[in-house]
Amino acid sequence: WGFLDTWAPDHRSASASAFLRLPRFGVRRSLAPQRAKHLVESADAFVFDMDGVVWSGGSLIAGACEALDGLRSLGKTVIFVTNNSMKRRAELAAELRQLGVDWAEERHVFNSGAAAAALLEVRKVPKDREVYVIGEAGLVDELRLRGYQTSGGPDDALRSIEDLPTALSDLSGQGPASTGTGKMGAVVLGNDRQLNFFKVAVAAHLVRNGLPLVAANDDLYGPQGPVPGQNWPGAGSVMAAVAAGAGRWPPTPDVIAGKPSIDFADAIRAELGGLRASRMVMVGDRLDTDIAFGVRAGMKTLLVLSGVTSEAAAREARGELAPDNVAPSIAALCRTGW
Repeated sequence: WGFLDTWAPDHRSASASAFLRLPRFGVRRSLAPQRAKHLVESADAFVFDMDGVVWSGGSLIAGACEALDGLRSLGKTVIFVTNNSMKRRAELAAELRQLGVDWAEERHVFNSGAAAAALLEVRKVPKDREVYVIGEAGLVDELRLRGYQTSGGPDDALRSIEDLPTALSDLSGQGPASTGTGKMGAVVLGNDRQLNFFKVAVAAHLVRNGLPLVAANDDLYGPQGPVPGQNWPGAGSVMAAVAAGAGRWPPTPDVIAGKPSIDFADAIRAELGGLRASRMVMVGDRLDTDIAFGVRAGMKTLLVLSGVTSEAAAREARGELAPDNVAPSIAALCRTGW
């Protein structure tokens, strides 16, 4: 799958454009059984975030399998969209199968690592240039599957400040004080649980000297950590360190590949055969990524409280952060409750 750089807001349906222009004060309706039934009947596809929505702490959310299988039995398209770039799409699909979602395949999963790799192609980053990566093996693998050569990533996990002069000379093809970028074409970052000063310094040097900074996502925190049920620094925290180190304040990337990027939404819709956004439901546990993603794309939205967002935060949400519906978990979509 790939991004369609010819798609723009002007090409959206009139209904979706009108939806995006309307002020949003947040309906935030509790998903009672009859409302759940109506939501399912009004949609052709359901887009599920993964962490905190389908699973939590390595186990499926109660009722998740029943909800997912029930939607498929009704002929609904069911896919998974995650900002987790630490694993390949194939690995994420395998985890779903291991947890009991037997039908899950790679084509059902879209993640921000693959989105970042696709975005480099759209931006025509030459494949004879290397990509410097801050991230884990899954992000490196997705870039290589697209034909990009990489440096950094897990290979730089144990490198120290003493290695910087030699590393910068190698990357630039000149001396360590060079302002050139040599053989490098871009900096791509995602979450990295082996982040160190060396990686931040190299990436900041390359960005400061003109290379584009592509963030797989800008989530400041997320559940990918050693203790289930807690939040840990995310790719947005990594991005802030690199961008600030490159002299950007406030720290921002050149482009964000994952949720809530509208380009990501368009790419997914194209992969699914151009489904109408108004007939899709985005189901997630985060307001700033999942709900904003759905709203920007013109989808219906369902916030579940099984992840990082509290009921109080849902009540206070406004604008593109305000969900259309709220439920304790995706079990609310099970037909047995209707």
